[in-house]
Amino acid sequence: MVKITPDPYLQLKDLQLQLGILINNSLIHIKKSTIWFRYLASGGSQISLAIAYRISPSSVCVILRETLKA
Repeated sequence: MVKITPDPYLQLKDLQLQLGILINNSLIHIKKSTIWFRYLASGGSQISLAIAYRISPSSVCVILRETLKA
């Protein structure tokens, strides 16, 4: 929900922040699903996934554990 403020600049900044949060959440979801799919399809190591996606190996482990638990 966009706050109504008298200053249009503040309204624009608030909208940009909200859109940024929405975009970031969807990108995180896409990246997680891409990581687990690539892990299952390629049979590669978690280290190679961490290097390819530029995240830490422990983050790859957490993502795989979360997504493959279901």
